[in-house]
Amino acid sequence: MNDQTILGLCAQKPNEFLYFLIDALQPVEQGSTLHIAQLAQHETIAVPRADLGHSPHLCPQLVILAKPGAEPHLDLLNAALETVYEEADNTKRIVCGFLTSADGPIEVAHTLAAHCIVREHLEAPRRLIPLFEPHRLTLLHLTAPESWLNGWLGSISTLVYFDQSAQAQQLSLRQSIEWNECLPADTAHAQFHAPAIASLLLAWRRAGNSLPPNATQRALEQIIDAETIGLNSHEDQLVFGLSRLTVHPRLERHPAVQTAIENAIQGFESIPDAAWRGMTAQPAN
Repeated sequence: MNDQTILGLCAQKPNEFLYFLIDALQPVEQGSTLHIAQLAQHETIAVPRADLGHSPHLCPQLVILAKPGAEPHLDLLNAALETVYEEADNTKRIVCGFLTSADGPIEVAHTLAAHCIVREHLEAPRRLIPLFEPHRLTLLHLTAPESWLNGWLGSISTLVYFDQSAQAQQLSLRQSIEWNECLPADTAHAQFHAPAIASLLLAWRRAGNSLPPNATQRALEQIIDAETIGLNSHEDQLVFGLSRLTVHPRLERHPAVQTAIENAIQGFESIPDAAWRGMTAQPAN
């Protein structure tokens, strides 16, 4: 994804606004073009996060890159894209994505805020999940049906975000569908495990691996598999997933590993304590 691609969004949607979204909770160097003080020189609006009503300066900031029929602010665009690549290894990021919409900033900010108040099932209370964060947005894109995503986008016609490898991914509004605040079951499950998945991706990267394009999907699968066999602690799920990703995809079939897993499930000791050091050379097929 480069500036020409984002400029292409402007060309494809000449009668719409082009925005980008900043997570103001993430630290930005003083003097940076994306610092809140510098953004005050441009047209921005706070996305009213329900949990940050007392601190509007910490709310996500929706920044206008271009108004309908106008050229985008190239200095802002270049600064945003440079930041995307600089923070590619971060789970929490400053730049959340680029959006196009026929609606003005007040309406779009309201949509973004309202559509982060969700239920995990029909009888669950409403809660805030910051679905605009790139990591959570990746999980949303992987697990939610297109019809649900169309409702979630609301008046946003295009949303471009960047995955764990800083590769651009795009959500596009296909048809206008009423917003359903109840998350699909697989999506709710993935969002519940979002912190564990983020930890696994970080550990996988720190193990010296270049993450594949489908890294988030694979990390999600490891955490779900760990939970399915009965590993419920965050630490056990992390060790199980990382070992599968870096040692052998069916490592749990090795007798020594099976014993360690059984001990962890029964609460005798966690997998990191028993760890994998007692294993023989090669896992069973």
